[in-house]
Amino acid sequence: MLDLFAGSGALGVEALSRGASSCVFVERSRSSLAVLESNLRDLGLTDATEVLRVDALRALSQLARRGSCFDLVLLDPPYDTPLLTPALTELRDLAMLSSDGMVVVERAKRHPLVLTDGWRQEREREYGQTVVHYLRSDSATGEPDSTKEAVAKAP
Repeated sequence: MLDLFAGSGALGVEALSRGASSCVFVERSRSSLAVLESNLRDLGLTDATEVLRVDALRALSQLARRGSCFDLVLLDPPYDTPLLTPALTELRDLAMLSSDGMVVVERAKRHPLVLTDGWRQEREREYGQTVVHYLRSDSATGEPDSTKEAVAKAP
């Protein structure tokens, strides 16, 4: 599983608690990294996780070079940044989603999601001013990376 824009790691930790075997967390903010690493240590999750301290798009390139492929990708970028579409484009172009993989996107209601080619929405849920989208790739052809395989169900 991949938790891009991890912040404190709450989404990835929740997925781990629901059965994901491992998670790669990506976060570049120093203050968020301190909270994330503390949370993983306190919860005893350091053996099942990897933390990448880089920009999300750079992390996707690094993970693609390793041949990483994920069953579940969580995208919760900062609400007022234009990073969602580029992240979805990179995930698609780098074929980082397993054939039955899912991307879960969280966004502010005031910022509409514009899906690029290659993505289809399976469902959408609204929670106040937050919208969660469940997406699948039309072109997902990868296989899960055996060292990072996740068997988590999307919320």
